[in-house]
Amino acid sequence: MKLIRTFHPVGHGAFYTERFYNNDVCVFTAVYDCGGSPLGGLREYIRQYFLVNSDNKIDALFVSHLHNDHISGIKYLLPYCKKLFLPVLSNEQVLLSYVHNIIHNKGILNNSANVSIESIYNHSREDGGDEVKVIYVEPSREEMQQTNISEPIDIDTLSDGQHIPARTPIKCGNLNWMYFPYNIQSNVPNALLNHFSTAIINGEIDFSIVKSIYESNPSVVKSIYTTAYANLHNEYSMTVYSGHINNDICENFSNCCNVHQRCYLCGDCCLEIGCPILANCLYMGDFPAITSNISDLKVFYGSYWRCAKTIQVPHHGSILVAGNYGYDLYNYVKNVVYSFKPNRFNGMPSVKLVLWLLQYNIKQHFVIGFTPTVYRQVYSVQIS
Repeated sequence: MKLIRTFHPVGHGAFYTERFYNNDVCVFTAVYDCGGSPLGGLREYIRQYFLVNSDNKIDALFVSHLHNDHISGIKYLLPYCKKLFLPVLSNEQVLLSYVHNIIHNKGILNNSANVSIESIYNHSREDGGDEVKVIYVEPSREEMQQTNISEPIDIDTLSDGQHIPARTPIKCGNLNWMYFPYNIQSNVPNALLNHFSTAIINGEIDFSIVKSIYESNPSVVKSIYTTAYANLHNEYSMTVYSGHINNDICENFSNCCNVHQRCYLCGDCCLEIGCPILANCLYMGDFPAITSNISDLKVFYGSYWRCAKTIQVPHHGSILVAGNYGYDLYNYVKNVVYSFKPNRFNGMPSVKLVLWLLQYNIKQHFVIGFTPTVYRQVYSVQIS
């Protein structure tokens, strides 16, 4: 069984795919996020690179959070998607993302990201029809992190609207592979919820009323957003660990590459690309990578924490929270990947972070804009 993992260059955004092949036939496809800018370039990239294939079904589409640069292309994937995985969010968090997308799209109300949000939360799913099933990942609270990791649940058994408890990996059919989401528990002020209270009907958001309120006085909404949230707009972002289910594959790494010995699986040094032990990856989205959050992340993933050998660098390499960045995120990593569009004003990626990783001989891969900087990994994986 062969795994091809691709980090796609889609402007300022994120679009990552994993495809499993058995004798050159794709048997499982997973996607983590799909957003970028400009939208026209993203749409054309998806059409040419992904959707033109005859095996274009998507078995699992994971969304880290609802910001434009991570979901603006989701609507182009929904017709091919079987299951969509979302973090369970409060109305305040959904409103915060919705308003964020309007402000960052220069006041465009029906921007691509918010069209996707409306489709998902109104359960209309016009782009995806009735076949796409939405699965919700419960947030992880402190007391849950003290419990054991649950047995993996088979993706084929999940039904539309089902909620997955925290610390529950998702098994991919007959593959010895799982996806393990972590929905960080976060609290944000209720400033927007108070302002848009009339848009909450029977506990659900009426997005048409949200747009009317915004149109009536956009400056007030912008002021609330800026004053109440500042750097809090990325306080939630669902991470996903992609890797082998068997813990022995992960645990043996500590007796292998970390001391430059031979791999017990392939007989070669695990620093060589292609060894199955190197295949495990942690997708971070825009996870707020401060030290306290990284500590919680380590506890959540337990013994799998040491097993992620590739990490997608969170928030395009930004380290806006100066002096409190969780550098120990990279303690056991061999490859890191940045996705960004060059802009000398946004500090992405951080030169400080790039230089810090250089001194530890961690391979850094830069997926830039719409340039030909696609980064692809190919591994052999086991069938259960």
